[in-house]
Amino acid sequence: MSKITYTHLRDICNVNQGLQISIDKRFKEAKENRYFYITVQFLKDSYLEKYYVENPTKSTICEEDDILVVRTGNTGQIITGIKGCFHNNFFKVNFDKNKLNSKFLYYCLTTKEKQYEMSKRAGITTIPDLNHFMFLDMQIPLQSKENQDSIVKILDSINSKIELNNRINKELESMAKTLYDYWFVQFDFPDENGKPYKSSGGKIFYNKELKREIPKGWEVKTLNELLINCSDSISNSNISEKDKYTPIDYLPMKKMSFGSYLDSKEAKTSLIKYKEYDILIGAMRVYFHRVCIAPFNGITRTTCLVLRAKNQNHLPYLFQLCNEDRTINIANKLSTGSQQPYVNWENNLEKYKVSFPNDINLVNNYSKKIDKLIKKVILNEKENQKLSELRDWLLPMLMNGQVRVK
Repeated sequence: MSKITYTHLRDICNVNQGLQISIDKRFKEAKENRYFYITVQFLKDSYLEKYYVENPTKSTICEEDDILVVRTGNTGQIITGIKGCFHNNFFKVNFDKNKLNSKFLYYCLTTKEKQYEMSKRAGITTIPDLNHFMFLDMQIPLQSKENQDSIVKILDSINSKIELNNRINKELESMAKTLYDYWFVQFDFPDENGKPYKSSGGKIFYNKELKREIPKGWEVKTLNELLINCSDSISNSNISEKDKYTPIDYLPMKKMSFGSYLDSKEAKTSLIKYKEYDILIGAMRVYFHRVCIAPFNGITRTTCLVLRAKNQNHLPYLFQLCNEDRTINIANKLSTGSQQPYVNWENNLEKYKVSFPNDINLVNNYSKKIDKLIKKVILNEKENQKLSELRDWLLPMLMNGQVRVK
């Protein structure tokens, strides 16, 4: 194995500062000579609107294989795989791509060691700022180009499998939601003859309580008739000494999805315990659309509702009910608070009224069909958990030459 040498970034790289564009000079439509404007807002989970910059200077344009570093706001975060014009909260790292594999540099900068170093170099101020000099003064373990390519191949293969699992899960989620919408929103569930109920002339009546039409004979129920609130707070003092020093599955809002693996291992104050197959709902307005089925036992923030199905066999149906557009819209309507609106269970959601089939077999049949999809999603997420842990274990050792590449 070739010898590992440590090289200052300034000896192999230089950087370009981004461009600050006032709001009145940003465009909402993509046209010729306009570039997507990459700002720190883009990195936020609540990011919705896209803006474009017209005819920016060449030095502020990045391609998908370029590397951007966040200077202020999420300081030290490394971005790649995006094309556009970047804000001056970022700088682009330039280097000879024939000598330095861009993915190798990306992986190197994302190691915990380098992330910590960038954080320290940015300083402990109100707004940490990683300046160009401090960044370029860092050293990285520089291996031969052949070794770099081999390391990238290994890490990319792990990430590719994780991405494949995510794509599969997204398709499975879509299938589950499509069937739910077809049966319980459009009311084209199979009638007694196996034909779509509403499309085949099934009777629909206006319900005064719900203020909308539902199939004949369907009941009105509240969420607390179907779900149990299990949002019991715990604090650091209630976490065992063992758990303080072992991985704790921690659920950050921005990673929540159908059965997402949530990989932070931090023990924070004001936490809630949850169990595998609980339904987790973000309780802050920006996260109402983040609903998931817990893939394992763990803890999450108190800004999350932990709900448990009273009939566990109906979990697939109840998950979709919580994830319905109507439920999310009512959560928005009932949320309170000026700066960061919240919704709670006792005073808000537990009394929310929903339509419920008079034939319980309809719920049973849907849940049986979707249960296999849910289990497949959770298996994929657990595999992603193991793959992520393997990648994070290998990453620093590959970079420092502790693991040999053959």
